[in-house]
Amino acid sequence: MIDPPGPHWLLTSLSLFFATFVHEDVAILAGAAYVAEADVPWTLALVSLILGVISSDVAIYGLGALANRSPRLKRLIITSRVQQARQWLSEHLELAVVVCHLIPGLLFPTFVACGWFRISWRRFVLASGLMATVYVATMLFVWHSFGTVIREYLSYWAWPVAGLLALSLTALTAGRPRWETLSKAASNVNSLSTRAVETWRRNIRKVSHQGMPPVGRLLRKAAPGEYLPERLFYFPLILQWLLLGLRYRSLTLPTAANPAIQSGGFWGESKSACMDLVAEPERKWLADYITFPRRGDAAADGQAALAAMREAGFAFPLVAKPDIGWQGYGVRLLRSEAELMDYIAGFPQERIIFQRYCPWDGEAGVFYVRMPGEAKGRIESLTLRYFPHVVGDGTATVAQLILHDPRASFKAQMHLGADPHHSGLSEQELARVPAKDEIVRLAFIGSIRVGGLYRAANTYITPALMERFDAISRAMPNFHYGRFDIRFKSVERLAEGEDFTVFEINGAGSEPLQAWDPDTSMLQAYATLLRQQRLMFRIGALNRARGYTPTPWSAFRGDYLRQLDLVARYPRSS
Repeated sequence: MIDPPGPHWLLTSLSLFFATFVHEDVAILAGAAYVAEADVPWTLALVSLILGVISSDVAIYGLGALANRSPRLKRLIITSRVQQARQWLSEHLELAVVVCHLIPGLLFPTFVACGWFRISWRRFVLASGLMATVYVATMLFVWHSFGTVIREYLSYWAWPVAGLLALSLTALTAGRPRWETLSKAASNVNSLSTRAVETWRRNIRKVSHQGMPPVGRLLRKAAPGEYLPERLFYFPLILQWLLLGLRYRSLTLPTAANPAIQSGGFWGESKSACMDLVAEPERKWLADYITFPRRGDAAADGQAALAAMREAGFAFPLVAKPDIGWQGYGVRLLRSEAELMDYIAGFPQERIIFQRYCPWDGEAGVFYVRMPGEAKGRIESLTLRYFPHVVGDGTATVAQLILHDPRASFKAQMHLGADPHHSGLSEQELARVPAKDEIVRLAFIGSIRVGGLYRAANTYITPALMERFDAISRAMPNFHYGRFDIRFKSVERLAEGEDFTVFEINGAGSEPLQAWDPDTSMLQAYATLLRQQRLMFRIGALNRARGYTPTPWSAFRGDYLRQLDLVARYPRSS
């Protein structure tokens, strides 16, 4: 027979329950500490925290409902921001509950709005209960595991350090206005008519870029991760990174995955240096490129760049991009000398890559892994990248097509020139009326940052393709983990291992792009990314055993800060 809970357990349960009203994450951390240090049963901590989270959500909902009857309370909590997203909240309540629990500062005004608009309380409680159960169970396990591991090294300081980390992570994700995250999503949904959505779905199924298969039917317009701020989306990976770093006794162990590349190719590495590693005869698969150091006077550098181009046999158009790059920042297609001079004038005193332009529309990311000691590696994933586009109807301008296309409108600020890091289309291009079924390309780069659409295409991975990229990879010294970004003539020829060109090689900082396929669920995306992160640590550990040393933390952090600084100073991408 099980003894009933004593006064101590009852007090613990009540303290955890009410702590959720103050700060959920700190309450969960306290629950993990109770379980680890005070032998509090898992079930007691879990149930207390879940009931506390649900109760606090309902209490905030109740404040909004009460404001309908209390003019004074209405003046205090019903601001103009609370009234922005009634329709969106009604249609996407479950998503709102999830997002609000993950983004600091957004929960209170949103849940007040739910009560104010009298959105079904049964539906609200159900969504809150499901989210609370999953979130509390996951975070309780994570914090318990983390605290138990670091306790071996920090003794009684372990839990204060974990608490400080929890508060720091909250502060990091609270660095920008939060309500705009939800209101932006609301405007994206509410501005599109049912007819526009149906037209988009019909076009996306039948239209294709040259050499690419049709996009096909999409379950949603964007991958679930595209709706979340970047730092929030990567939070679970940061937690696993910390746990793996403690397990392997090195937070920078993945930098040993590719010992010949600076920081393993995680960030801050030279793109041209990565390409330089490829030895003959496999260099024939690389797009021709030269590097040019930006040194002083813009006019003199421009003339020197033109001379270097002529010497290399390059002609316009050509691609210009930073040697230290990320997500397509600063990448631009140059069509004339005037555009070259303008690009150089806006570029910092760093190295530029000039690359021969490949006119093929087909673009893909080939993710490759080879374990140290293995004779052959494998292609983990092949993901097709469709550049941002709209389809003409013969009557609407490009600007109108962008605003009425679910996918394009999602990144409308990029295409309309409102983003400081991307040039977008010119006024003439936006005012043009494309012919019916004409595909209008909205950006040269296909990065997810500007609305590139990614589609998993592992069915096109063949023995011939595997052999081709294994040969390229083995032509690079100690290259074990990374992604090849390629252009290709047709997907059929690519499957045969022919008619493609590699325009960039990415190391440990690269991702398997299928995680950003709109048909990939959030759970599937995390399963893929977390698995690849564990694989990256394993490769690093094997290389460390072979005598390769991971990058020191100070240098690793320095590479990251330098890359951030450079990205902010690059010219707009195109």
